[in-house]
Amino acid sequence: MICEEIVQETFLSLWNKREDLSITNSLKAYLFSAVKFQVLNYIRSEEVKRKYAASYILFEKSLYDNSNEENIHLLDLEDFIENEVSKLSDKCQQVYRLSRNEHQSIKNIADLLNISHKTVENHLTKALKQLRSTLSGLFF
Repeated sequence: MICEEIVQETFLSLWNKREDLSITNSLKAYLFSAVKFQVLNYIRSEEVKRKYAASYILFEKSLYDNSNEENIHLLDLEDFIENEVSKLSDKCQQVYRLSRNEHQSIKNIADLLNISHKTVENHLTKALKQLRSTLSGLFF
């Protein structure tokens, strides 16, 4: 696979230089040298990639692992959202939870609760507007 790419790159380079190229010796010798330089370029680029990957791994390991802290913040945020949702009317809470927690479509929620499609949209709009309003106060 790599050999094929190197040969293809060699011929592509040859094609791109075709108008300025003058081969004074044999074509065989020229192609041998061209492939040799492509192989050397490939080896150099792989070495750079290897060094970069190794340094990135070291960098990644040196980063502060704050996953526990992030999980605590996530749980706090979920509690906050649940508290705000519980302040909504019963039907609005039900629609919000079916939509966001159980991933039901608006049509499914309307069928399940025996209410119109537009009513479901209105309840969701009201719930999301309330959440946006209270959450924007937290972050800004």
